[in-house]
Amino acid sequence: MPEQQNSADGDTVELPIGIDETVRLPVSEILYVDSVKTVAHSICCHLTGQGVTARETIEHAQEQLEDQVIRCRCSVLVRDIAAAGQFSVCDKIIFKTQ
Repeated sequence: MPEQQNSADGDTVELPIGIDETVRLPVSEILYVDSVKTVAHSICCHLTGQGVTARETIEHAQEQLEDQVIRCRCSVLVRDIAAAGQFSVCDKIIFKTQ
């Protein structure tokens, strides 16, 4: 499961990318996250200019980034709606109900 932490540079999330390997990403740089259809239990975190594939489910990523993302469709999480809109990933927004 991803682990969110505070650092000197702001919030980061740690994601597994392989056996005993993780990558730490600044949450503020994540535009959106989507599931990788060709690899089971994998997601791609899209940052400005790059994508990072991690061995994680979209559900666990949503739990970790809960207050900072909006769920679009069933397999896309959006943190920056304006930036993600440029990539046409969010044609329908699903809001959480209380």
